[in-house]
Amino acid sequence: MKKVVILIALSIVVIVSGSWMMEGCQEKLAPLSSIVPTATPLPADNIISLFSNNTTNMNTNLLNSLNGYFQNDTYGDISTAMTLTAPVPSDGNTLALHIFGTYHDPANGSAYPAFELDGYPRSDNAYYDASSFTGIKFSWNCPSDDNSNQRFFDLVTARIAPPTLGGNGVCGSTGAVACYDYLSYVLPNTAGTWVQETIPFTSLAIQYAGGSPTTAQLTDLKQILQLQWKADSNNVLGNYTADFWIDNVQFY
Repeated sequence: MKKVVILIALSIVVIVSGSWMMEGCQEKLAPLSSIVPTATPLPADNIISLFSNNTTNMNTNLLNSLNGYFQNDTYGDISTAMTLTAPVPSDGNTLALHIFGTYHDPANGSAYPAFELDGYPRSDNAYYDASSFTGIKFSWNCPSDDNSNQRFFDLVTARIAPPTLGGNGVCGSTGAVACYDYLSYVLPNTAGTWVQETIPFTSLAIQYAGGSPTTAQLTDLKQILQLQWKADSNNVLGNYTADFWIDNVQFY
């Protein structure tokens, strides 16, 4: 009988001790409601887009921007596609923006087909102010199948843009540069190799000297409407392919 009493007493002690330990452990755990998920940090405010988040929207943290985005625009007899896909060959990032298509230039002096990727830092068509930056840089890849006669990065600003571009272009007015003679930088065919293009704003000049001043002014940097990557055939008869990639687009 004594053995039974002792066994019961020991069982009670074990149960009580176990309950106390469990209760003590539970008190040391933070309730789920108090656990705050770690937020994904936004890119720095000079980053336009890294494309790694699988969207053609620009960085929401970009300085002075408002719901910026990219879109492909074409003129003339053109078939085009814009996709976000893995870089070929890879430059280390998961995605890049790829533009590909074909076009025909009738060389009639009026069609001027152009193959464009346009970046709009502001969706409200207001001027974008990049005057706090020195220039723009991006990764660039143009494979050998691209046989366009010329390729440019263009800074589309108010004094060179038509009024139809968001209602804010003033080209053709007194003292303005001719319409569409954008501030430009020549881009190469890289035979499928990724290269880093670093473009100071001071190196940009209007393509066809259709007015003055021919270089980027402070006012231009405060009145940007578009960032543009363009391929065209420059009024030379023939059938053409445009093929290029951009990635890691940012001001500096």
